[in-house]
Amino acid sequence: MRRLLVIASAVAAVLSASVLVSLAPGASAAACPAGTVKALVGGKQACLKVGQSCLHRYEAQYMKVGLTCRSGRLVRRTPALRWVLTDLGVKDAVGINGKGQVAGTDAVSPFVWQNGVTTHTGQLLGWSNAYASAINERGQIIGQAARARGFLWQNGTMTDLGTLGGGSSFPFAVNVQGQVIGSANTTTGAAHLFFWQNGVMTDLGFAGSAVLDDSGRVVGSAHTATGEAHAFLWQDGKRTDLGTLGGRSSEAVRINGRGQIIGRAETAAGDRHAFLWQNGVMTDLGTLGGKSSEVSSINDRGQIVGKAETAAGDQHAFLWQKGVMTDLGTLGGRANSSALTVTERGQIIGQSETRRGGSRRAFLWQKGRMTALGTLGGRESLAFAVNERGQIVGTSETARRTWHAFVWEGGKMTDLGTLAGKQGLLYPNLLAGAINDHGQILGKSLEYFPEPSLSHAIVWTLRRGR
Repeated sequence: MRRLLVIASAVAAVLSASVLVSLAPGASAAACPAGTVKALVGGKQACLKVGQSCLHRYEAQYMKVGLTCRSGRLVRRTPALRWVLTDLGVKDAVGINGKGQVAGTDAVSPFVWQNGVTTHTGQLLGWSNAYASAINERGQIIGQAARARGFLWQNGTMTDLGTLGGGSSFPFAVNVQGQVIGSANTTTGAAHLFFWQNGVMTDLGFAGSAVLDDSGRVVGSAHTATGEAHAFLWQDGKRTDLGTLGGRSSEAVRINGRGQIIGRAETAAGDRHAFLWQNGVMTDLGTLGGKSSEVSSINDRGQIVGKAETAAGDQHAFLWQKGVMTDLGTLGGRANSSALTVTERGQIIGQSETRRGGSRRAFLWQKGRMTALGTLGGRESLAFAVNERGQIVGTSETARRTWHAFVWEGGKMTDLGTLAGKQGLLYPNLLAGAINDHGQILGKSLEYFPEPSLSHAIVWTLRRGR
């Protein structure tokens, strides 16, 4: 036994020597060899280096010199990640792209913001009160000037989109190719949809609503010769009527990369059902036992989400894939829920009541399970966007009945804080509405006092350190 104690004492002495390389009394930092750092550990001055043995009870001392003890060895301490709030000022932001460029409008003109720098687009042909409405992945911005003329801004140049012979035009969307869809007046004053590309505005020949995909396909709803509104596909200069589900009307709302179109159409019985159109065929997605259903999103795998009526008359979120509609359920038994969007990974976000007519909670559905995202201490939370990394953003009520923006990731909801306004005033109500795949978040303040009708645009970025 004595021999074991001696051995143990010897091991401890060696370990201590490897952990603390003591300096002679009065020695300076210069006495530490290159590649080491001077620190006060256990009441003694020591020279520490990465890879050296360590003891967890000295962690506080290691951290002061940028090191940490992991598995008995010193490693460099990685600064903690934190969300940094940037107030863009009194601005109306309309979107953020994958480059972190934010488009919007302030008191001067439309603008693009990136990495702390704001660039104003200027006014179209000297006209005032222009405003931005969308931005694409290339940083091209569309909007409308005061005299009701649509514009495209890129690389410092603002281009008048023109009209169809009338006095006004309004762009709806711009895709990654710089193609624009919108509405413009003809010489007779009628409003027609237009497709703009490389300086040329093409009259689609009819009025209606429309969305545009990155390949230049246009879907929406337009009136037929008999006056009914029908879903349509416009591609390569040709309009295709998608028909109905036996009733009089229909509308298309989304198209994915495979050309699958989703929307809502009237049945022969007069009910409104969600549909999928592909290869010339409109398929009724059905319901969950009730009379109606509607869609909100489709991914490139053909997964469709929305909400549908149940036999009991409630509205439940659903996932439709490969011909089967699945009820995603609720967060509280007999209650209502709805699905907002589905990612390419099949993650679905939405909202659900905790009981019928009760509080709403944001949820994530994946791999057959609905997970409540929780709140920031209050009763309700709402999810607005999710990226392909699974980061979810939205707004939640706090214990003080204010609303804070949040980001949810890996089972944890993080409060993105509040905004300090002018003269020490606090803007406690914030909303996070968009997030790109790099984790950059765009939101706004919901407080309008002391600046009526003027909210602040806000960007949150994940950074290391203080």
